[in-house]
Amino acid sequence: ALKGALSEAQATLKFAELYNRTYPEAGMSLAVNNSMLPVTRAFLLEKSGDLRGAAAAYREIAAATKAAGFISYPDLVCGRLAVIAFESGDEKGAARWSGQTASFDSGAKAVQGAMLQRKGDEAGARDKYEETLKLLNLAAKSGDVVQPVYFAEAQRVKDGLAEVVALLYK
Repeated sequence: ALKGALSEAQATLKFAELYNRTYPEAGMSLAVNNSMLPVTRAFLLEKSGDLRGAAAAYREIAAATKAAGFISYPDLVCGRLAVIAFESGDEKGAARWSGQTASFDSGAKAVQGAMLQRKGDEAGARDKYEETLKLLNLAAKSGDVVQPVYFAEAQRVKDGLAEVVALLYK
């Protein structure tokens, strides 16, 4: 899905859902703590252009997380909701969702950089984009299991950083 292969991603998701039904102890269906299947379903809606459906799916994950007793929403979910709000032109929503998790989530931090860039604050945007790249590099090198969706805004960050650096040092 990150590279635009939505039909292949949809087929893989269907296989994973079948596997999860066959082996329910695999733990992929839990709607808490950034579990794979719910986040993947939401992300595929997002990448296919159904931003409303994706936002609803991410909010369901957030609600299930709260219902399970967690004190905060999953960082990845807040980050994706920030991206969707930003893409939809909802700056207040983007600021609210990204503010809940920007220290941990690359999508949220990327949105903060993009909002600063849109406002003409190239230096602030550069700083946020550089912080985002650090998060992405740490995640890639960590050895931990990191969902691919975590890297979804990498190109936005690279492009935005190139644009603001060109403006700052012209």
